Amino acid sequence: MDRSISYSDLRAFLKCPKLFHDRMTRGWQPPTPNEAVSNALHAIAQHRGDMVAAKRQVDQQLKMLSEADRAAAEAELAERAPKIAAMVRLEDPNAIREKVFRWLDQESGWTLCAKPDRVRFIGEGRHRLLEITDYKDAVKYNKKRRGQLYFFALVLSRALEHNGKIKLVVNPFARQGEESQPLDVFHYSHWLSDPELRKIRGQLARIEEYMAGQFPATPDWFCSGCPLADTCQEGRDHQERANGRQPLLQIA
Repeated sequence: MDRSISYSDLRAFLKCPKLFHDRMTRGWQPPTPNEAVSNALHAIAQHRGDMVAAKRQVDQQLKMLSEADRAAAEAELAERAPKIAAMVRLEDPNAIREKVFRWLDQESGWTLCAKPDRVRFIGEGRHRLLEITDYKDAVKYNKKRRGQLYFFALVLSRALEHNGKIKLVVNPFARQGEESQPLDVFHYSHWLSDPELRKIRGQLARIEEYMAGQFPATPDWFCSGCPLADTCQEGRDHQERANGRQPLLQIA
């Protein structure tokens, strides 16, 4: 197994080690219709709103859908893509988009990978600020989900050797008729880096232990949508128990 890991990989491991192992060994899986639309919008943003340059990536996402899903996705993109293109054209042309940043943690031997949607430096000298922006294809945003942005900041602060201020921004891919106001804006404290690294190293140590044996399944509510649903016996057993569960309180 490759010892490179992203935030979403770690989240998959914490959810279910067996799912993580499948993700890391089999790699990419076809997107859902919602994921295909979101991936297409990210491609448009990556190319700074250039629809011609983004066309190959957009078509790649669409061709993996069924005929009915593809028609619905094309209709949604026809409505939303021009607005997204106009939005990103107004942004800083010098910003770095969709680049994978990597930092090798010598202590664990693993490489932490981060791929923010947009990165740019603002200002000069000791006032130089690193701004990391993540686009979400959502109207609402739960601030408990800040973990991905903190992970990005940790990796980029080490990869770019940046000890200054870091601003983290969550921007929406606004839908028709909606304002493109940030969903969340906050700052990263470098005091978080060492405790966060200790936590990540602990998770990586558990992965190393499982690599020497077997990655166990930890079935839960997410099993119904899991890509391993047809082959995972633990997941099937959990689903059967869940479907046969009686309500705790019965009203006559």
